[in-house]
Amino acid sequence: MHAQSDTSGSPPQLRTIKIQVGPSFLTTQDSIGFTRFIQENVLPEMTVEPFVFEADFRLVWHERNYPGHWSVVRGDGRTLQAFMTDPPVQCPPLACVPQPLGIGRMVIVHDPPMGMYQIDRWYFVAE
Repeated sequence: MHAQSDTSGSPPQLRTIKIQVGPSFLTTQDSIGFTRFIQENVLPEMTVEPFVFEADFRLVWHERNYPGHWSVVRGDGRTLQAFMTDPPVQCPPLACVPQPLGIGRMVIVHDPPMGMYQIDRWYFVAE
């Protein structure tokens, strides 16, 4: 996208404005895999029993959305327990709580209150 600068008396100059509209992926397969993963995340409308954390969950995706940078990479396969013991970012105890995302899926969202859009999401799947 190009925008013209307003400088009277001189010819118009073009400036390039970079706009990111979606996440970047390392491979096409990652793009397809993550899109399918997100589409499959469905929670039942009514849950009679509370969500149980009995299964071992493994990190499968990490989504980073920072100003000017949005990327999705495959997770390193670590367990949810290992992740909570040694998280990659400083999380206050109640800020990085696993939340059900779908049947057999969890997400941890880190959205620090710093006045700018900066979100990390780690997606886990039950083994």
